[in-house]
Amino acid sequence: MTIEQRVQNLREEFDRSFSIPREERRESFEDFIAVRVAGERLGIAFALESHAPAVRVNADLDRLIQVLSNLLSNAAKYSPPQGVVTVSVARRGGMVRVSVTDLGAGIPEEFQKRIFQKFSQADSSDTRQKGGSGLGLNISKAIVEKHGGTIGFVTQKGIGTTFYFELPELPPGRSGGSGSFPRMPST
Repeated sequence: MTIEQRVQNLREEFDRSFSIPREERRESFEDFIAVRVAGERLGIAFALESHAPAVRVNADLDRLIQVLSNLLSNAAKYSPPQGVVTVSVARRGGMVRVSVTDLGAGIPEEFQKRIFQKFSQADSSDTRQKGGSGLGLNISKAIVEKHGGTIGFVTQKGIGTTFYFELPELPPGRSGGSGSFPRMPST
């Protein structure tokens, strides 16, 4: 398969997975591709499970993609080789929940209370194996809360971790998306 065919296949998958107006797709697609390529380099596959087709939230699309990209890249980084990261979307009592699940080692109990703090990393030693600044989850939390939502996680040692965020669902017939939610500054 040529690179052009691979990109076209990924673009079609992206279009099926996300309901995004055509004029807003370019930047979001580029973020999506960057996460997919990084995951593939690590031997990680991504799977999408939607239990809530056609859900809509009032959100700044770029910031929402930033949150999702951060959760996906963290899940890929902490998954075992040849692992699968699952993204699911579901309705929960007027909210839309997006979950990202990995099958990694889980989050150490002593780190769980500070996971959303700035510069927090489970392994903060000079010889740590995983890169990153420790800002991604802190920024994601701020973005989700600015949208009126919540973010959290469930983890089990040796089984894996699910990070999730919930945002208020738009009622049917109400418009929303990047056009009606004020653009947030880039972080």
